[in-house]
Amino acid sequence: MTPQDPKPFNPEQPNDDRTTDPPAETNLPSPQASGMAADVPVVESEPDKEPPTTPDNTSYSNVHVNPNEAVNMQGVTQAVTPIARSPKRGKRALLIIGLIVGIVVILLGGAYAAFALWYNNPKKVATDVAYGLLVSKTMVSDGKLSLTQGTEDGDWKVDLSFATKINNPDVTGQVDAMLTLSGPQDVNFEMSGAGMLTKSGALYFKFDRVAKAVEQLLNEENVKPFVDASPNLKTSIDAFVKKIDGTWIKVDEDYIKQFAEDFRYNEAKQCYQKAYDEFMKDKAQQKQLIDVYQQHEFLQLTGQGMEVLNNTWVNKYALTTDLAKAYDAMSAYEKTDFAKKTAECGKHLSSTETEATKKPTEDELRDQQQELDKAKITLYVATIGHELKRVNVNYDDNDKKLSTNSQINLTQNQPVDVADPEKSIPLKEFQADIERLQQEISEAFMTAMMQQAQEEQTTGSQIAS
Repeated sequence: MTPQDPKPFNPEQPNDDRTTDPPAETNLPSPQASGMAADVPVVESEPDKEPPTTPDNTSYSNVHVNPNEAVNMQGVTQAVTPIARSPKRGKRALLIIGLIVGIVVILLGGAYAAFALWYNNPKKVATDVAYGLLVSKTMVSDGKLSLTQGTEDGDWKVDLSFATKINNPDVTGQVDAMLTLSGPQDVNFEMSGAGMLTKSGALYFKFDRVAKAVEQLLNEENVKPFVDASPNLKTSIDAFVKKIDGTWIKVDEDYIKQFAEDFRYNEAKQCYQKAYDEFMKDKAQQKQLIDVYQQHEFLQLTGQGMEVLNNTWVNKYALTTDLAKAYDAMSAYEKTDFAKKTAECGKHLSSTETEATKKPTEDELRDQQQELDKAKITLYVATIGHELKRVNVNYDDNDKKLSTNSQINLTQNQPVDVADPEKSIPLKEFQADIERLQQEISEAFMTAMMQQAQEEQTTGSQIAS
């Protein structure tokens, strides 16, 4: 039987009915044997029949087909059955992915926790802090110290604020300080000053706020009689103070040269620089110092939490020191290559064993340890890098009526340049003024003593008569 021609394609009715001849018998395997669904009919199209086309002879490949309708593809007509994904399979995949992510997070978190425990272990932190201070090329610090001493007449109080910067490779440094002293009977003394050793090798110093401090001193009860004994003394002192107040004074080169010759300063400086440079390049020498500390761990740190200090996360530690181990560490340090080289540089200035490294007796050590234990020392150490950022020290001794509080902020390895000041006056220009003041003070002292003796003699005569 000849099949009827297909109806013309109607775009408005793409799935209109088309009649075809009943399928002929086929020798294709059964659905069960081919693995296809049993309810999907499989037929073979007639060999001389061409696939249907649209009126303009284009393929039906872009034509929407009903999934439940048979489709002829290259002579094989079969039903298109939509494949539905099981919702259980999707949930199972999500569970597997979640499990994998969870395992990764746990492993990474555990690794980080293990690293953090090792990296911030107090023993490692103490080693890193000590080593960092030792090999630091530069150090910038600022701080303050307050001391109160009780007496029968009242409390004396000393306040000291300071700022320092040190460049170890250049052997240069600068310190600025301000001192305030107050006490009974309206004592109030204030003075500030600075000193520097520059890269050129020059030494400078200056005093600020000298006039007010000197004025207070001259009006003291025990000093005023000497000033009054010489009418020109106060005028000379005022002129000298005005000259030096706030002025950088350069230590004379002749004096430095004499000092250098007496103490072999230039030779020692070059020797220290060479030893330091070699130490910074030699890992073996650095390891010797690390081993010294690790074999005599005289610093014990106890964690006290974390906080932000000057935009840096830091760990707080309470510091205690074992003095017996500290003395042993200093003795071991003297045997390292670096210590031997630096000792050789200054052997003409010190004895073979200094008081600082000589271990005290057991009784002395016990007393020193008891005094040290009264101090509460807190270290602030950078969480990353273990750079020491701050040191707080609080000390109270009720028996001695003494208390001190201090704080030091530290910054390591930042650029430090200690340059000569733009203006300064050579020390030798003050030599004549100093000699004149010494002469006038001596004369005023002798005059005051003679006047006192005469007054005592007169008083004695009056009593006798």
